[in-house]
Amino acid sequence: MNAKFLFRAVVLCMAMLAGCISFTSCSDDEDAPIEEVTNELTNVKVEYSINLSENWFKYFDIEVSYNSGVEEKTMTLTEGWVYSMTIPYTGEEVNYYCNVTAKPKAEVPAFDTDTAYYFAQETHAKVSGILKDGSVASDFGFNATGSTGGLNIAGAAMEAYTQKEQSLLNFSYTPEK
Repeated sequence: MNAKFLFRAVVLCMAMLAGCISFTSCSDDEDAPIEEVTNELTNVKVEYSINLSENWFKYFDIEVSYNSGVEEKTMTLTEGWVYSMTIPYTGEEVNYYCNVTAKPKAEVPAFDTDTAYYFAQETHAKVSGILKDGSVASDFGFNATGSTGGLNIAGAAMEAYTQKEQSLLNFSYTPEK
């Protein structure tokens, strides 16, 4: 009987020892700092584009003014234009904008009153917030497509049409804080 008693005592002591070791390791895990994973806004991507048919440039001066968060600029285009810029997000309030205006030329070329003139246009403006992991933020940004398509102007109406300023894109986005 002493051997049985001794065997049980040794098994019981080993079980108690194993329990103490496992409790000690559980205790250490609770004290370890928990690393918080954040996916914050790190960059802003600005994209503007203008694609116009030849008649726009023939009968109008095409002026674009924009703010990309880095620069504000106004210029006259002589052909289609694409602008793309990725900048670090600073948290500062920025009014991103892109305005495209067709202004009548001082000297309008002659046109035939029996001909229809086609004015095709495709304009686009987009501001996107890019998160640390490279994905696009769902609560930061705006995507706008201006007029896409074309317009036929009869020769008889060309004189009146080419004497008025035409707005081709009027985009503005200011992120909420």
